Amino acid sequence: MEQDKKHHVKTISTGLSPAAQQRLQRFKTEYKQSLRDDIEAIALAVVVWGPGVDVESPAAQKRWDIKEALAEKGHAPVFSEELDDEEDLQDLIETGEGLLLKALHQAKNADFLILLLDDRAMGVITELSICTRRDIAAKTFVMVPESFQKDFTYTAAITMIQGGNGAIQFYTYTDLERCYVLTAAVKRVEARRRLFAWQRSGAIV
Repeated sequence: MEQDKKHHVKTISTGLSPAAQQRLQRFKTEYKQSLRDDIEAIALAVVVWGPGVDVESPAAQKRWDIKEALAEKGHAPVFSEELDDEEDLQDLIETGEGLLLKALHQAKNADFLILLLDDRAMGVITELSICTRRDIAAKTFVMVPESFQKDFTYTAAITMIQGGNGAIQFYTYTDLERCYVLTAAVKRVEARRRLFAWQRSGAIV
């Protein structure tokens, strides 16, 4: 899209008085600092769902990498496994319905959701169904192995998420190795951060 293109124009200061040049330089500094402050002041709570923390697979490792990269960007990424503590009601922890309810509330309260599906670990299918809710889909980024593309079990949910304006990206294991999956996840969160900054400025989206 045209608005996504970057245009760089060489600065032309010929003819400016010394005072004008100083003012221009000061304006540039203030503008860049203001923009940086506005964006960096926003830290998103990002729930990163995916293969369990005890799973050994390329996708499971990439889940850790995504969490670390988002933290370096100034966000507050968290695994669902980190949200269980001694204050949780035991009946909610130990029952299937309770776990589903907890996942739903994680999704509702997060600023953004990343769901990394792995064909070696099927435990995130419940989370995928939660992401089909329209109020949740809009803040969801799902990364799906290419092997799932023709699987009806996933196709229906993926279609619903896209219909709610959520983002879907299919990946190969080569993509995992080359960090394409990591890069895509960080870009999605940063885009959400810019949207928050835009909305906070009072602009109408």
